[in-house]
Parts: sequence; C-alpha cells; structure tokens
Amino acid sequence: MKLLLLCILIFFPALSKAQNNLVWEHLWQFSASLAKQEYSSVWLQKIEKDAIKISNKCSKFKNEASFLRYLFHFLHRKYLKTYEKNATWHHLFQKGTYNCVSGVALFAYFLEKSGLSYQIYETENHVFLCVPTQEGTNILIETTAFFTNGLQIFQANSLLVSDFTNLSAISFENLIGIFYYNEAVKAYEKENFVASLTYANKAYRFYPCDRNKKIFALSKERLEKQVAFISK
Repeated sequence: MKLLLLCILIFFPALSKAQNNLVWEHLWQFSASLAKQEYSSVWLQKIEKDAIKISNKCSKFKNEASFLRYLFHFLHRKYLKTYEKNATWHHLFQKGTYNCVSGVALFAYFLEKSGLSYQIYETENHVFLCVPTQEGTNILIETTAFFTNGLQIFQANSLLVSDFTNLSAISFENLIGIFYYNEAVKAYEKENFVASLTYANKAYRFYPCDRNKKIFALSKERLEKQVAFISK
C-alpha cells in the first residue's frame, strides 16, 4: 500500500482543544431515537463513572503517550469489542460492537474528561483522531485497529496516511452529523423514506456538507414519489 506523506497543520485553535461546550447531549438524543431513553441514561452513567476513574489515573503516567496506550487498551477491553461496519452509538453498550464513528466518539468523550486536546479527522470513508502532546508530537488514534497499530506517533506538522483521500478536520458536531447520515442511508436502503428524510435533515443540521444534502434530496424525491403512487 502506497504511503502518502501529507503535511497538515495540526494546531486548530477552535477544533483541537477539548471544549466543555461540546454538545454531548445531542449524541444521547441520537441514541434515544434508536433505543429507550432509560437505557441511554444508564449508559451515560456507566461511561461517566469510567471516565472519572480514568481521568484520576491520567497524572500517574510518565507522559501522554503512555496514558493513551492505557486508555486505548482499556476502551477495547471494556467497550470496543467487535468491529461492525453498520454499528452505531448504542451498540457499544448493547453488544460491544462499534465502527470508526462510534469508536472516535467514545475516545473523544474520555479524552475530554481527562483534559486532553484532540482533533477529529475525516477521510472519504473513515474517521480517526489525533492528540497533540506536550512533547510536540501528535498521536494518531486508529480506533478500529484493535490491539495492532492503533496508536502512531508523528511530528507536530505532519501525518503519515495510507491511501487516504479528501482528508479534512471536523468538529464533534460534524461527527454527530455522520451518525445521523449513516442512519439515513440505512433507512433509505430499506425504502423507509420518512425515516431517511428525518435522519438526513438532522445530519445536515450538524454537518452541512454535500453528502448530507444529497441524501436529503434523494429521500425527499423518493418519498414524494411514494406518496404520489399511494394516493392514486
């Protein structure tokens, strides 16, 4: 596999800093749209308890790289058990299945609670995140790599990426949009165009990109044709 050296400025003041005002509640609202609200409350309490336990251990490690290795293995043992392409947020707690989107969201939650900065990146069909360290390096966290090469250390001004295209920095709000986009696609493929349109609308709200605009337009078009056919 050809390796491309992409020189990217990692320091994004508005994006790379772990921010207290990230709309985590919207992620739980998304979860509640697919699972019972009382379950979401239990899951939130569970990861809050674990996040507090992990954050209390952060200062005991010699550097951030050591802490991130510990966190990486902890989250895979406790939550990220089986990769599944179509998994979503609540599947982490129900079945231990995950994909790159839910894996990144989980890592972001624990990183923020531990007071660490991070930046989420999106490629054409994938998301991952990077953590800038006090030593001046960046640690790329590949959540779906399991116990192989899940953490890679790079210089502060570069990323080594394997065949990634259309690499861009996104916010946590955008990540929520990807959650909704994935559900819109699932609903569209099942020809449930009401649900697809609803999810697509929310996807665009959190991530106003062409992809979300397109699935909204397609869902709207198919729903109109479906309604017209039924009314005849």
